[in-house]
Amino acid sequence: MALTNYLSASVIAAVVGPLIGLTGSAHYGRMALLALPIILAQLAFSHWWLTHHRYGPAEWPWRTATW
Repeated sequence: MALTNYLSASVIAAVVGPLIGLTGSAHYGRMALLALPIILAQLAFSHWWLTHHRYGPAEWPWRTATW
């Protein structure tokens, strides 16, 4: 789930960050307010996903392509 969480956090931050004024800024409070819900959502999703599947959604194609 590490790759899936990394990719999803990157996409969310790239989309939402500019909407809340994080482009070219050092607003650490806003960054924390964005990071906390992302981490909590990833924690819940990862737990749910891994109870049903062995690998994360991004890990499966990555593993298939590299094997």
